[in-house]
Amino acid sequence: MITGEHLFYLNCINIDVTKEFDNKITKSRKSGYRTTDFPDFWDEDFKYFWTCEIAKYGIQGCGIESYNDFCNKHFDLGLINEIDNLSGGLNHLWLKPRGVGASWKGGAKANHNLFLKPDSKTFIFAEKEQYLGNKDGFFTKFNYIRSFIQSKCWFLRKDFITEKNSDYLFQTGYKEIISGGTLNKGFNSLVAGIVIDGDSDKGRGKRGDAIFEEFGSFPTVNQVWNKYEESSNEYGIVHGQARGFGTGGDSKKGFGTVEGYEALKKMFYDPSSYNIIKFLDVYEDIGAGRDLGMFTPAYRNITDKDEDGFSIETIGKEKLDKRRKEWLESKDSELYSQKCAELPYIPKEAFNITGDNIYPIELLNEQFDYVSKNGLDKKFVTTGIMQSNVFVPKTLIQYNEYPAKSGNKDSCVCMFQEPHRVNGVIPDNLYMICCDPFRNDNGGSSIGSIYVIENVNVFTKYKGDVISAWYNGRPSDDSEQVKFCQILFGLAEFYNCKIGIEIGAESYVLSYAKNKSHLDSKGRRLTIYLEESFELATDEKIIRKKNISSNTFGMSMNAERKLQGHNYLKDWLLKPRGISNSKTIRNINYIFDLGLLKELISYSGNNADRISAMIIGCFYMREITYKSNNYNKTWKNDSFFKKELFR
Repeated sequence: MITGEHLFYLNCINIDVTKEFDNKITKSRKSGYRTTDFPDFWDEDFKYFWTCEIAKYGIQGCGIESYNDFCNKHFDLGLINEIDNLSGGLNHLWLKPRGVGASWKGGAKANHNLFLKPDSKTFIFAEKEQYLGNKDGFFTKFNYIRSFIQSKCWFLRKDFITEKNSDYLFQTGYKEIISGGTLNKGFNSLVAGIVIDGDSDKGRGKRGDAIFEEFGSFPTVNQVWNKYEESSNEYGIVHGQARGFGTGGDSKKGFGTVEGYEALKKMFYDPSSYNIIKFLDVYEDIGAGRDLGMFTPAYRNITDKDEDGFSIETIGKEKLDKRRKEWLESKDSELYSQKCAELPYIPKEAFNITGDNIYPIELLNEQFDYVSKNGLDKKFVTTGIMQSNVFVPKTLIQYNEYPAKSGNKDSCVCMFQEPHRVNGVIPDNLYMICCDPFRNDNGGSSIGSIYVIENVNVFTKYKGDVISAWYNGRPSDDSEQVKFCQILFGLAEFYNCKIGIEIGAESYVLSYAKNKSHLDSKGRRLTIYLEESFELATDEKIIRKKNISSNTFGMSMNAERKLQGHNYLKDWLLKPRGISNSKTIRNINYIFDLGLLKELISYSGNNADRISAMIIGCFYMREITYKSNNYNKTWKNDSFFKKELFR
C-alpha cells in the first residue's frame, strides 16, 4: 500500500537516473551514464511519502486505524508515536544526503497538486531567482515534469489559462465571460514560484502548499516559513503544508549564509516549534530519544537495494567506509569532513561547516563524542586551583562554553598530566605555556585561555605534543586580572616553563610581570617566565622585522600571521602519532578539553580565545624547533640550548 502521491511519482514522471554500463569486468569502481527514466521503488521514498501524508492528514485521514498496525504490516516509519504527532496539520522537513532525488520529489509534489487537485495552490519559495530557474532548481524540475505529463499522460492533460515559465506561473482552467466580466473556470489549480530576495513578507498571504528550495541558499527561510504558516493556519484549522529539504556538506559559503544553515539546524532539532512532524532520534547516542525532522543516512541509498526496493545497508556502509578511509588519508585535510557532510551517517555530520573552518571537523566531532560519552574529561583530568606555585586538587567545574557569553565564567585549572621530573627536577624547556588573556571589557564575553604544552622529547610517557594542563575562564570579581595573572605565573613556575604571549594583546599581563613587588616563590622577578619575541624565521612572509627590539616578549599578530597560525594549528591537530586497530592516532586524540574541541568544531572566523592561545602555541613550538636546529649559525646566545632537554 503506497500513497497516491507516491503512485503518481512512480508512474507519471521521468527523472534523471544513472545506469551502469554492461561491463563483465569485476571491479570496485563502475562506469555508467545518465539518462531519463521512471523512478524505481525505494524504501526511503516510501517513508518520505507516507510521513508527508500522515503529517498533512493524520492517521485516520489517511485511512489508517493504528500507527502500530501500519508499522507491523510494512515497517516502522520512525515517527514519534503520539496523538498530537499523528493527527495531521503538520509540515515536513527532510535532512538528506546527496543523490536521493529530493528536487524531483519537490517538482512531483507541485505537479500532483496541479493535475490532480482542483482549486489547489502550490508555492515554490526560493531566496534568489537563480535557485528557481537553474537546471537543478525545483521550478525547473517542476516544469520538465509538467511538460512530460502534458505530452505523454493523455489521461491527466489539462488546459492552461497561464503558462509563463519566465514569470514562474502556471494555472489550469479556462476563462469564461459572464455579464461582461471574465471568470476563471475549470480545474483552476495553480503553481507559482516566489522569489523572496530578502523580503520575507512575500511569504505572507500564500494560502496553499509550500515547497522550500534548499535551506542553505535561503538566508530568510526561518522568517518566510513562519509567515507562510500564519497564512496556512486559520484559527487552528491548517489548510496548507510546508515541505523543506536540506543537504549537508555545502560548507558555510556553499550553504549560502550562516542564517540558512542555522535555520535548518534549529528547525531539524526542534521540529515541534515549527509544526514539523517528529521522528525519533536513533542515530546519535548523545541526546538519543529526542525529536528530529526526517533524516536519511547515506548508507541507505537508491543504488544499494534489493529487487523489492529495500536498502541493503551493510553493502552501502561497506562501500562508504572504504571511501571514507581514502578521504581520511587524503592530503586535503578538508576533504574528509566535506564528504562526510555530503554523505552523512548521522545528522551531526551533515551540519559540519567547512567554509571558514579549516579544521578537521569530523575527526574533532569523533574525539568530542569519545571524550564526552566516556567521561574522559573527568577520568583523565584533575581539576583544582593554583596556590602560588602549587596545584591543589579540588572537585570543580571547568568552563566549556563556546561562544562565551556575558555572565559567570568562573573556572578552574585542569591537569591532564603532572610535570615530568628527572631526579626530582623538572627539566628546563620540557614545557611551554601559550596564553591569550581576556580583554579589558568590564566583565564582557571574552575569556582568558592558558595551555601548558609538553614539548617533543624522547623520554616522557607521550613523547610530547600533549596539552598537559589548561585554564579557560575568567575570575568573577574586581580583581579578575590579578587572579588570572596569579594562575598564569603559578603554572609557569609549577611546570618550570616560559610563557608565549601576544605582544600588546593585553598589557596587564606584562605590567603584572614587570611589577617589582610581584615575585615567584624563590623571590625572582616574573619576567623570567616571559619568552622573548619570536624570530618567526621559518616563513619569510611573517618573519619578525630586524628593527624590533629583542627585549620585547612573545609575538605581534597581524592578519597574515593569524591565517598562517590557523594552518599551523590544523597541521598540529592532524599530526600522526601512531596506529591503533588499523586507525591512525593523531594529536587530536590526546585532547581532553571539551571547550577547545567545541571551539574548533564551531569556529567560523569569529572570536575564539582557546584557538588564539593554541595558535600562539604553534608558533612557539616552531620557534623552539627552529632555534634547536639553527642556534650555532643564527643565535649568538646559545645558552637556551645547553640546558638539559637539548643535551
